[in-house]
Amino acid sequence: MSLVKTVRDKVSKFKEQYAIYGGHAANLYRHEPRAVTEISFALALGSAKKSRKIAEGILAELGYSVDHEWLDGLHSKTGKTVAVVLGTPPAGEDLQPLHFYVPSLPWVSKGVRRGQGTPHLIDGVEIPAIAVDDLIVAKFHSLTLNPKSKVDLDDLESIFKSETPIEIPYVMGELNMLELTIPKALEGAIPEELQKYIK
Repeated sequence: MSLVKTVRDKVSKFKEQYAIYGGHAANLYRHEPRAVTEISFALALGSAKKSRKIAEGILAELGYSVDHEWLDGLHSKTGKTVAVVLGTPPAGEDLQPLHFYVPSLPWVSKGVRRGQGTPHLIDGVEIPAIAVDDLIVAKFHSLTLNPKSKVDLDDLESIFKSETPIEIPYVMGELNMLELTIPKALEGAIPEELQKYIK
């Protein structure tokens, strides 16, 4: 059984509150696919605290060790808070790392909700995925935290190069609401309407 199916089956009881993210989602929209080393889910189970707890429980059931990626202050009233629950597979097991993104990240809840349309086939498993517009917003948010992230820059360049339809007005609205900017490294890769967000 694929790891995507195993995790999908564990979170499927939380109907319409999860979606695939990361490299698997990016490959749905990129001009050309890239290698994916981990499996990433966005969980919107009400609060960030509840989503984190569920993610940690799933990882524990699978025998994964748990770590966290912290969000330091950006769009967070509480300052330092968990943004991603990171799972490392047991030693000697041929399994991929598992990452769970939780609603302390400002794009997660809306991205999960809007990703519940037509299921995508990933590793032979039907599963909802973050929509391309929300994936773009998430990548811009990630670049606000780490402007030199090669993975995020490459994903965005490839997505904008592809023929995937993108709701540019929606992306602009989210950039305005979240007060996000776009790094200069993407100046020649993004649509003209987004050029004004380059800082």
